[in-house]
Amino acid sequence: RTEPTGAARPELARTKVLMAIAPKDFRDEEYTMPRQMLEEAGASIQVASTQTGTALGVSGTRAPIDLLASAAKAADYDAVIFVGGPGMEPYLSNADFVRLAKESAAAGKVTAAICVAPAILANAGVLKGIEATAWESEQRTLKAKGATLSSKNAVRSGKIVTANGPAAAHQFTLLIMEALKER
Repeated sequence: RTEPTGAARPELARTKVLMAIAPKDFRDEEYTMPRQMLEEAGASIQVASTQTGTALGVSGTRAPIDLLASAAKAADYDAVIFVGGPGMEPYLSNADFVRLAKESAAAGKVTAAICVAPAILANAGVLKGIEATAWESEQRTLKAKGATLSSKNAVRSGKIVTANGPAAAHQFTLLIMEALKER
C-alpha cells in the first residue's frame, strides 16, 4: 500500500523508545535533544526512572516519568536510551538499569547511553569487545569491562550507541536514528 503524496509517513513512525533517566540531576540536553529529534521523526517515547513523578534536570528541565525502571521491559521497545548527568552516577550499577541494558542488547534492540551512562552498559557486560566512549570519569570502567575505548564524541557499534557528554547529544541522536532505520 502506498501513502498518498504529501502525506509522507515519519521515518520512525511506530517506533517505541524508552529513555532511562535519574530522578534528579540528569543532563538536560542529553534528554531533551534525543527526545525532540526522535519525536519529530515519529517515534513515541516513554521515560523510566527509579522513582515515580517528575524527574528534574541539572538546568531545570522537568521530565514526567511514565514507569518505574523495575517495571520496564526492553522487549516492549525498539530502543533503550540511558541519559547521563551527575544524577545518574549513583545508578551506574542499579540492578534495574543493568537488567534493561542486558535485555535490550540481548534482544538486538538499539541500546544507547551518553555521558556517564555507558558505564551501565559496561556493567551489564554488553560493551565487551565493542568500540565505545563515555564521560572521562567512566572511561576506566568501560576499559575494565572489556570495551575498546574510542576517542570519538559519539560512536556506533552495530546497535550499540555511546557518547561522551552533552556536547555530543546531537551526533548521539543521529547515530541512534541511523541504527533504528536499519532494523
